[in-house]
Amino acid sequence: MPRRSIQELSSQLISQIAAGEVIERPASVVKELVENSVDAGADRVEVRIEGGGLQRILVSDNGCGIPKEELPLALKRHATSKVKSLEELEHVVTLGFRGEALASIDSVADLRIQSRTPEENQAWQIREGAIEPASGMEPGTRIEVKDLFYKTPARRKFMKSESTENAHVVTQLERIALANPSVSLTLFTNGRQTMRLERADSHAERIADLMPKDFRGASREVDAQSGKWRLTGLIGLPTISRTRTEAQYFFVNGRFIRDRVMAHAVRAAYEDVLHGQAQPMYCLFLELPPDEVDANVHPTKTEVRFRESGRVHQFITQAVKAVIAPPLSSDEGRPAFADSAFSAKSGAVPERRESSIFGGGAGEKPSPAQVSAQKPAAAPMPFAYPSVQRPSPQAVDRAMALFGAKTSLTPEKEAAESEEIPLEENTKRDVPAVPPFPSFEPAKVQAAQPATANIFEEADGSDGAQTDGAGELGHAVAQIGGVYILAENARGLVIVDMHAAAERVLYERLKKAMDESRMAVQPLLIPLVVRVTPLQYAAFEEHVGELGKLGLDATGADQQAVVLRSIPAMLSDTPVPELEALLREVLDDLHQYDQSEAIEVLRNRILSTMACHSAFRANRKLSIPEMNQLLRDMEKTERADQCNHGRPTWTALSMEELDRLFMRGR
Repeated sequence: MPRRSIQELSSQLISQIAAGEVIERPASVVKELVENSVDAGADRVEVRIEGGGLQRILVSDNGCGIPKEELPLALKRHATSKVKSLEELEHVVTLGFRGEALASIDSVADLRIQSRTPEENQAWQIREGAIEPASGMEPGTRIEVKDLFYKTPARRKFMKSESTENAHVVTQLERIALANPSVSLTLFTNGRQTMRLERADSHAERIADLMPKDFRGASREVDAQSGKWRLTGLIGLPTISRTRTEAQYFFVNGRFIRDRVMAHAVRAAYEDVLHGQAQPMYCLFLELPPDEVDANVHPTKTEVRFRESGRVHQFITQAVKAVIAPPLSSDEGRPAFADSAFSAKSGAVPERRESSIFGGGAGEKPSPAQVSAQKPAAAPMPFAYPSVQRPSPQAVDRAMALFGAKTSLTPEKEAAESEEIPLEENTKRDVPAVPPFPSFEPAKVQAAQPATANIFEEADGSDGAQTDGAGELGHAVAQIGGVYILAENARGLVIVDMHAAAERVLYERLKKAMDESRMAVQPLLIPLVVRVTPLQYAAFEEHVGELGKLGLDATGADQQAVVLRSIPAMLSDTPVPELEALLREVLDDLHQYDQSEAIEVLRNRILSTMACHSAFRANRKLSIPEMNQLLRDMEKTERADQCNHGRPTWTALSMEELDRLFMRGR
């Protein structure tokens, strides 16, 4: 190819190139225009599209309008009223600020703007550079876009079907509506009204309008603050998880964004209650000083860069985890079937603010044109589990010792018992854990289990009979099929999966025992040299102290390798390839999020297996005192609504629901 001389591009070609970055499809046009309406102070926006938006898009609002003399500037590239200096750019709070949207649209379509300010008696319009009077307009702005991409016909070939493009428009409007509940939005598709969202009094009311039907009755409120940072929103309980991520919304300072750090932070918070490919539902709003987040990193403004991404990750994870974790008996814990919001008041997460933006909104009736509020459906009944043999107390103590937890196994006992039970047979990672409730066993069995008393609560010595003062889960009345416990509380009937519930109680106690003990470290006989990438090595040098806290003693060999000298004792039988992969995963996490949960996740996975194998099994008959003790333990246990595998541990039917079931009063 012969060499071409360097020359300036025409302004038209420059605008068309910019349009390729900003205007991906008709929904992109709708997004830019509606965001301009929101920035203009409009509280009523109407959108009309035809032919999937390719034929025609019309956006009307009642905002502040554009003065006649500024209409030509509105169509010039990099012309805007929202940013005038670098300082304002670093503190930008408006949605659109690049000054590219209208110029880009004008370069690829037929564009007409009509506008009137409240101070003017006459509306004006601009089309193809000509300014003319317009009639029949209230104060506000109307922007009409026809024949999108007709000036760049190759782009039209990449558009999908009309129904697909319509769906993308709806998605963009829903995102804007969630962030701006005070704005009413109406959408007409080919002349037919397909969406109408009236002005909402709170974010919670707008969320109830737009999230899936089962979200409202099975969600909890997040409202946490740290300095000038604040995280608010609603998160779904694990019992209503999905297989896809379509019901996940993040907003930073009112702008919808996609961010790996924030997504990973929420997923980390759900780590103990969601497994496999299950995806949580949530709608979260992060507010922080504008100078701590860079919104000017992508033309579509759906990506941001945080000044302290590690701190953002930790803040979100702690806030969400605190909302999921509270036990039922705490001030924060409420029954999952209750139609109410929840607040974070645990650990390092600050207390809930008194004037929550969600105040009262969650309990109000949503717009009839949108999703109606419904109580969550009864949780599906889990399958029964095959019975397995329990381990001995000595095996349990040795398994716990492997993880570095305190046990009551003295050196003398260990020496005496080592002849009966080979140590190797009881220190494997898949050894089941202690029987979850030793106090439930007959006296002669309890006497044989002193080693487990330091981990599990003892019965209170009562006969298990409960009164009206029983906790949220009420008092037990029967056992069904050797699998389910039936209990009665003030609201009605409670059904508990005894295996799933005992599994969660035991799992949380095992974790607590581990957290209260210093992590045991095992030196490697032969240091392991792990080849790493330059980014991984940089993360190693920056976070070598964090590796030590995780039980990984490592030194640098060169710029391409890290020498691993010690590992957590619980990983002592891990194959070398898995250790190498683990170290690389930890370094990747430290590079991206300034912290890593890889060790904790692996530890919890092992403890979960131990708890699962030790929980009550199907067809085990429990006495009323035993069942009541399980209910009380559930009420005091974090995350007791789900077992370690993300399944529900209990569900409930209120008296009203029972009356409807049996048609009482009809």
